[in-house]
Amino acid sequence: MADYKDFTLEEIKKPIENMGHKEAPGEGGINGEIYKSSFEIFPNCITAMYNECLRRGVFPKRWKRAKLIPISKHGKEKNEDVSECHPINLLNTGGKVLEEVLLNRINHHIYSHDLMNTNKYGFRPRRSTIDAAMAVKDFAEECLVAGELSVSKSRRKRRL
Repeated sequence: MADYKDFTLEEIKKPIENMGHKEAPGEGGINGEIYKSSFEIFPNCITAMYNECLRRGVFPKRWKRAKLIPISKHGKEKNEDVSECHPINLLNTGGKVLEEVLLNRINHHIYSHDLMNTNKYGFRPRRSTIDAAMAVKDFAEECLVAGELSVSKSRRKRRL
């Protein structure tokens, strides 16, 4: 792999530091506080673990499993029907970190090589639906001024 680079200690440290102390543990039972403490004691070992995942191209299966917690909808606490629950998936803490560092790498590559279409607004930093609506408005105004677009008001009858 030509662009392959090991994760740095700082790349791994950042998502771990951003974890809440009360981060709910997944199936492994390790919460954010325990993971932070472990990283403080063994930063090189934990970084090496993530680098081994990267080298081998492996996302450990146990990090993919979630602990599913059904939470009753408001006012439906006594109902035993599963459709009356919101499922909460608690993911493994180690997997959350690997996902974040991989996503950071992918985003860095996409943005540093200008691979993202400028008309893409969803799931982009500092972009919103308001930006998308304003782009459509600006485009329509330019077309109207140039005489390339006509707009007509529909006069449908309302039914009561």
